[in-house]
Formats: sequence, structure tokens, C-alpha cells
Amino acid sequence: MPRTTEQASSMKENLKNTSRIMIVEDEIIIADLLKHLLRRNGYEVTEIVSTGAEAIRCVSADRPDLILMDILLIGDMDGIEAAQTIMERFFIPIIYLTAHADEETIQRAVKTGSYGYIIKPFNETTIHATIEMALSKHRLERELRRRNEELQNLTAHIETIREEERKKISREVHDYLGQALTALRIDSSWLEKRLAGSGTGGELAAKAKNMMQLIDETLENVRNICSELRPGVLDHLGLGAAIEWQCGEVRKRTGINFIFSSYPDEISVDNDIAVTFFRIFQEIITNAVRHAGATEIAINLVKTESELTMTVRDNGVGISSEQMQDPRSIGLIGMRERARYAGGILHIMGKKGMGTEVSISIPL
Repeated sequence: MPRTTEQASSMKENLKNTSRIMIVEDEIIIADLLKHLLRRNGYEVTEIVSTGAEAIRCVSADRPDLILMDILLIGDMDGIEAAQTIMERFFIPIIYLTAHADEETIQRAVKTGSYGYIIKPFNETTIHATIEMALSKHRLERELRRRNEELQNLTAHIETIREEERKKISREVHDYLGQALTALRIDSSWLEKRLAGSGTGGELAAKAKNMMQLIDETLENVRNICSELRPGVLDHLGLGAAIEWQCGEVRKRTGINFIFSSYPDEISVDNDIAVTFFRIFQEIITNAVRHAGATEIAINLVKTESELTMTVRDNGVGISSEQMQDPRSIGLIGMRERARYAGGILHIMGKKGMGTEVSISIPL
């Protein structure tokens, strides 16, 4: 059945694209041709500029949906340099335009994460298809970014709640259970002395003494539980002291030798950053004890004006690349997420038989 004029007009209107596109091209004739082709395909041309620096300024003022960027531009900044700056700052998709498709240029363009590459002279169909593919890819990436950001925020919120709950439980266990056990210890001691002094309560006095020993053991366990939940040394003495305390606790259980160094000697940082570093450190040590078979672990903590860095090296079996990329390695994923949410970077390096090194840097 033939289409009516109204149907054809409606279909054409539906196909019309309202995406806003900037042209960065220093040859006026080519720029005008691109402008004509884009408008004919329903796109809105926001700006036509001839230099990379001008492109960055215009993008900052009026964000287009996509940029057609000539690689060879007049001025000190070529198209690839301008594109890299724009994508890092504004996350706007860029399609490169060039008459030169040498391998070196292509490799430079690929490294910037471009969304396409159009060779001069232009073909209208190719331009339209490349633009639509770039816009579609960018929409998907933007949605993925949004979802990742939501997940990171949720993870951070959960971690914050967990830390607050740990602190609350630790405080309540210490205050209520610790006090009750201490009172029982005092009463048991009083009872044991009275029974031992009566001359007739030998067996009962022995029972009372056993009760005191059991209470002492329970008190020690309560202190350990409180420390595991939230080390008081972290809140009162800081990150360096907390790491040294944790090293001492692990040394007592495993015999592993720890070498700790800090510069400066006293490091003061925001509480959230201290907690992030300490929890990552705990996970690193747990992995080293469980999987590395290490006998020595070296920790180096360094604070500069701009960042805090911690490096942990062990002399164990060494983590493999497969283990580093294993999606079931929840501990490694947790460390990366903690570092990422704090705006930091976590690196893991390992070589078979030569140990593992984990480094984390967070800006201050």
C-alpha cells in the first residue's frame, strides 16, 4: 500500500535528530560542508571553531552532545590533545576527522578513547552512521557510569553504616558486658578469699577460683572482640599506631615478622581516610596470612602535602594475574571499591615466588 504524503512527512519528522554537534575544523570550506550535511540530516550545529583551545572554551560554556574534531589544527594544540582534555573534563563523545590515516596518528587517537574516525573526503551516509553509533555508545556508557556511581554510593553508605555499627557494638560490649564481668570478678575474688579463710570451704574456694579464671578469660575475649570490631587505638592514637597494634596482634597469632615505617613519624589524617586505610590494611594482612605463606611483611606509610600512600610487601608465594582478576575475589574487590570511593587508587603486583606488593594512594 503506497504511503500518503502525510505519512512520509511524519516518518521524516520521527527520523529527525535533535542532537547538538560542535565542529572543530580550521578549513572553512570543509567546515561549511560539514555544517550543511549535518543540518540536512537533522542535527543542530552549535559552534564552528578552528583551534583546540577555542574548542575547550566553547565546550565549557555550551556543552554539545558530540564533537567532530579535525586532528590537524592550527595553533599549539592539535585535535588529539584537545579531545583528550575535553573527554577527561566533560565526558563528551568525539569523532576524529582527518585526511591522514597513518598508523601513529590512529594509535594516538585510539588511546584517547574516541568514538569514531572519519577519513576525508566525507561521505554523508558514513558521517550519519558514525555519529549515530557514537551517540548510542555514549548513551550506554553514560547510563553505565550512572549505575556504577549509584552502586559506589550505596557501597560507601553501607560501609559507613557498618563502621558506625561496629563502633556502637564495640562501645556497648565494652561498657555493659565488660563492666558486668568486672563486677563478677570482684565478687568472685571476695567469695574465694572468704571461703579459703573459713577453713571449711576448700572445694567451694577452688570453684570460686575457677570462676575467676573463667571470668578473666572471658574479659580478655571481650577486649579482643571490641578491638576487632573497632580498635580504640585508631580513634585515640591514629592510623600509624593502629597499624602497629594490628601487626602485633597478627605476630602473636602467626609468628610473621612485621617491619613498619612511617614518614613523618606522626601522621594525622581525616577519620574517614584513616578508617579506609586501616580496613584495607586488615584485608591485605588477612590475605597474606591465608594465601601467601609469608614469613615477613613490610609496611611503609608516607604522607605528603597532597596524598597519603601505603605500600605493603610480603615475601610469600606471589599473587597471580588470574587471582587479581578473579570476580570471586571479594576481598580484592572490596579493597578496590574502598580506595575508589575515597578518590584513591589501589595497585596490586605479584610475581610467582617473589611475593606480592599492594599500594594505595588517596589524595588529601
